[in-house]
Amino acid sequence: MARWDINPGAVNRVLSATYDAGQEIEDALNGGTGDVPTGLYDTVENLHTPSQSTIVFNALAGFLDDRSAAISEIVTQIIGVMKGTVSACNAISAGHTQMAAKIQTQMSQACDTGNFDPFVKP
Repeated sequence: MARWDINPGAVNRVLSATYDAGQEIEDALNGGTGDVPTGLYDTVENLHTPSQSTIVFNALAGFLDDRSAAISEIVTQIIGVMKGTVSACNAISAGHTQMAAKIQTQMSQACDTGNFDPFVKP
């Protein structure tokens, strides 16, 4: 069996940085917190007023509609990889190397197929 050499602190730093980057993307799309519209979705929504261009609104809304599935897929993949990483690290830390190897295999398959359901579905 292969030897596992995991540094939990380093893994935690990588996962935290990944989460922070994901939060930046979410804030850019949704506007973060507060009453001032700052996100892309809020900005597009505010374009649809009588004084603004309907053409610009329709173009941006169409673009976002077209890309929403891809954005959702990216988010699902990030969540799946993070949860799989945590599961594998926990298994290794607990001495369950066979379980960690199984999780590693499942993660590789998920990356190959794009199906991260085992890691994101309850």
